[in-house]
Amino acid sequence: MAVTRTKTWIAGEVLTASDLNTEFNNVLSNGESLGFPATTSKDFDGQELILDSDADTSITADTDDRIDFKLGGVDLFRFDGTTASLVNGLDFVGSIATADVAILTMGSDTNIDLDLQTKGSGGVFINGVLVATTQFADNTGFDDDSGNEYIRFQKATTAVNYFDIFNAATATDLVIAAAGDDTNIDIDLQGKGTGRILANGSVVGGQAYKSYHFASFTGSSGTLFIAGYYDLAAADLNLTQASTTGTHGAVNVPYGAHALLVAAAAGAASGGATGTADITVSGTSVTDAGVRTGSDTEIIVADVTAMSTDEYFETGKKWIGQITYTIAATGDHTTFNADFNVGFAKYDDFGNQDFTVTEFEAVGDAGANDSGFDVTLCKHVADGWSYSAAAFGIPTGNAIASMNTVYSTEKDIDSGVDFAFKRTGLTTAITGSGEAATGVPNGVLIMIESTANGAVERMDCHVGVKFT
Repeated sequence: MAVTRTKTWIAGEVLTASDLNTEFNNVLSNGESLGFPATTSKDFDGQELILDSDADTSITADTDDRIDFKLGGVDLFRFDGTTASLVNGLDFVGSIATADVAILTMGSDTNIDLDLQTKGSGGVFINGVLVATTQFADNTGFDDDSGNEYIRFQKATTAVNYFDIFNAATATDLVIAAAGDDTNIDIDLQGKGTGRILANGSVVGGQAYKSYHFASFTGSSGTLFIAGYYDLAAADLNLTQASTTGTHGAVNVPYGAHALLVAAAAGAASGGATGTADITVSGTSVTDAGVRTGSDTEIIVADVTAMSTDEYFETGKKWIGQITYTIAATGDHTTFNADFNVGFAKYDDFGNQDFTVTEFEAVGDAGANDSGFDVTLCKHVADGWSYSAAAFGIPTGNAIASMNTVYSTEKDIDSGVDFAFKRTGLTTAITGSGEAATGVPNGVLIMIESTANGAVERMDCHVGVKFT
């Protein structure tokens, strides 16, 4: 508080020693109150303002444009404004109950960063967790806004190898690469427990097995299939502008297979200036998700003039019931034609995944004597097909493992006698997602050949694959 007068003097009054002593004593006894409350600015001129009784806590501005806070005799906090033309700073904001206190950047700039800098190799910690640094303590990382872990980093003793993670420009791939001192560095992705590694929902590098059962009924012989089939028309179709359609299959039969086409040669399109001719498959389609479309179409050949001899085409869709192949001009051509074989193809592509066949096994019991019996694991690919005007048949050269090829002489099955065939170490790659050149998915199917009716009482076949 301010110093008050002890007496108000009037003109002509005699100044006594007592009154004078009282006034001086008032000033001397209340010296701390002189000049307060302040009525003008106080200029400390760089002098120290001491705050505690032992004189080791103070505020001073002995450096121009910088305020130092001393605690315990040491300058521990500074407000530094020595940089020229400053316009931005910090607000320290308190809070009401249950609300957060805040440290805010403020100033004339629209966007203002907050840069926390340590000395030397020191780090920044929040709630005891090291942040804002390129170094992480062992078993630390990033958490989400609920405190749940996003990622954790684990330290290896004397580590020399690490990951490089690259961003990407338009139409290029993101890359996670092994890097470090070693010349060759593996990347080991590990699931927890029985967990697997997946890419786009598909198991990567996992081993899988499928089993199929077969029994030949009375009166059956010839070439049969399990894990798929081929239903092929022996005679070809010859479509022209005068006869534009041909069919395959029977009405209401649940084929559930892809439509196929094998060309005799390049087709022709003439009599106009634009376009060419295409071939469309139409009928009832069905998806693996169980969606049936009653009147569906798909172009199986986009340009008949680009076909080549024995070239294989296949629809992406699967069909049930009878299907129709239709040739039509895509421009103003008036004359066009194409000769080709048709049929259905069904095979196992393990869910349109890429894989390598590693094992095949067949175990059965003969129902009749058969010296012409064979069981073969085959691959379904676009190669090996041959056009025939009247005797179109299954492709050749696509065997992965054949009992007769391996057993040679000891290949006859006898009625009531068990038989078995197994191959391991197979390395045939199957592109179940579709060949790069043709787009045709690959798969596997098992071919059983017999020359005696009822040759197989029962047979189980097992196929082992490794997903790639």
